[in-house]
Amino acid sequence: MKLKVVAFEEAFRYQGLLLAPGILAVGLTGVFTRAQMDYNLITSGWLLAQGVLYLVSLLVCLPLIGLGLCRVRLASLQAEKAGGITPELEEALADTSR
Repeated sequence: MKLKVVAFEEAFRYQGLLLAPGILAVGLTGVFTRAQMDYNLITSGWLLAQGVLYLVSLLVCLPLIGLGLCRVRLASLQAEKAGGITPELEEALADTSR
């Protein structure tokens, strides 16, 4: 049980530490690479398409991942405090929709 709690703690910490900045770094790298290759970002529609994808990633996908991770992390901390696997943790781990 202790290993699961530690794993969820690390996943929660690295989500904010690596995942969100990583998404932003990939987007900026793409913009700078296209600009360096002399692509016109405005007329090609590439910048608009990238902007829409990144807004969806940042405003929809990332918070959904965070909600599910927070739910499982909380359940694992409660299970650790209780001294064993709780029904809430089993339910959170079995839920594949979040």
